[in-house]
Amino acid sequence: MGTQLLKQRHLLLILFMLLLTAGFTTRGYSQCSVATDKGDYYPGETVIITGSGWEAGETVELLIEHTFSYHPDETFYTIADSLGEIYYDEYVIAPDELNELFFLTAFGETSNCMSTCTFTDGNKIGSVTVSAQTPNPLNTSIGNTATYNITLTRSGNGQIVATFSVSGLPAGSTATFNPTSVNVANNASIPNYVLSITVPSNTISGTYIFTVTTNEGTTGNPVNTSGNGSLVVSSSCYPDNTAPIWTTSATALNIAIECNNAAGLIAAQAMAPLATDNCGSVTYYKTPGNFVAGSCGATGTYTNTWVAKDASLNTSSVFTQLITITDVTPPTWTTTAGALNTSVECSDAAGLTAAQAMAPLATDNCGAVTYEKTTGLFVAGSCGATGTYTNTWVAKDACLNTSSVFTQLITITDATAPTWTTTAGALNASVECSDAGGLTAAQAMAPLATDNCGSVTYYKTPGNFVAGSCGATGTYTNTWVAKDACLNTSSVFT
Repeated sequence: MGTQLLKQRHLLLILFMLLLTAGFTTRGYSQCSVATDKGDYYPGETVIITGSGWEAGETVELLIEHTFSYHPDETFYTIADSLGEIYYDEYVIAPDELNELFFLTAFGETSNCMSTCTFTDGNKIGSVTVSAQTPNPLNTSIGNTATYNITLTRSGNGQIVATFSVSGLPAGSTATFNPTSVNVANNASIPNYVLSITVPSNTISGTYIFTVTTNEGTTGNPVNTSGNGSLVVSSSCYPDNTAPIWTTSATALNIAIECNNAAGLIAAQAMAPLATDNCGSVTYYKTPGNFVAGSCGATGTYTNTWVAKDASLNTSSVFTQLITITDVTPPTWTTTAGALNTSVECSDAAGLTAAQAMAPLATDNCGAVTYEKTTGLFVAGSCGATGTYTNTWVAKDACLNTSSVFTQLITITDATAPTWTTTAGALNASVECSDAGGLTAAQAMAPLATDNCGSVTYYKTPGNFVAGSCGATGTYTNTWVAKDACLNTSSVFT
């Protein structure tokens, strides 16, 4: 007898099998029987089929009929042993057979004996319970997320594999579970799950009943178990008529920047105030101010303004930033101190003119420099035409910041001795030994000298008579030196 005969005979038994429960039951004809080791299985578990009372050595046909239409019925064969007992352990519950009732019919091809039983792959989640929310109510002006504890109970042993879903939440809400799905080993305890619901800031106040559903099914036959929860929302943000307020204090962004501090100006322009809104995020709108020139040089101001708007376009008061460009730094001298000091000989008029024309140079951090010179009067030195001129300068920028004083010292020197204008030997004379008047005249003679810077003083050293080779003959050797007012001394005139 083949499979077709089994199906025909099975029609006669259908009314009996519908009365069977999820636990296994058996009904036999003659002495044969068939049974499974358990009444309920979970996906991936092996069904152990046993039986007794069969004719020794006969082939026993095992027909497993599915109640889900997308599963074809399946036929297997086993051989009764010498005691008439059968054993088959090659049928494994598929993942998509969850919550299915199976009809098992065993038919002895020699004895024509038939026996039936049923078994199930029942769903494993018995109930879903949703706790009260925390916080309760959910005040969206403080926070937007409420949490719940989700408790699952078993309806039977076996591995539980399921996903979560939530329905009935306010528009725009999001729900997350931790852990994100259910995967519990056979006979293991079920952990606690936490549901977090985040609602939009503009959610209308009220109580929302939502449903948490577990889905144990696959593509074949989803098995859902659900539980309801309550979400209580208290919102001051719908409608939202409250504008953002500034948390940055007024004038906190005001700053003074030196005119040459480009990096400081960039940093100041990058500053921005902060605002807060009672119902959500804030969008900022900046109006950059143009540069307004100040009273001098590169000074001036930038006035930047902001407004803050919330999602409902409520607009804050205007926040103002004043960036002041200052110039408080005086020019600095680039000419080294003492670099213009010079000494000029008292007779060097051109050198003095050149020295007086000298001038130091300065630089300013923000613009041009104006020089103001104070010309010093001649201060006489210790002798003759010597002395000094002390000239000073200050440098000023456009804002009249004034540099330190730069000093030039011009020293008038006299280091040149007088020179003789009377030619050497011009006063040498021969006088007859009896010419007393001629000797007096000769002794009265004196040379002349000139000095580059003033008058000359002469110093004569009369020579004694040195007897000659005979009688009253002999010589007088007189010498002179000439000195100026600074005692520079000429060469000796003889």
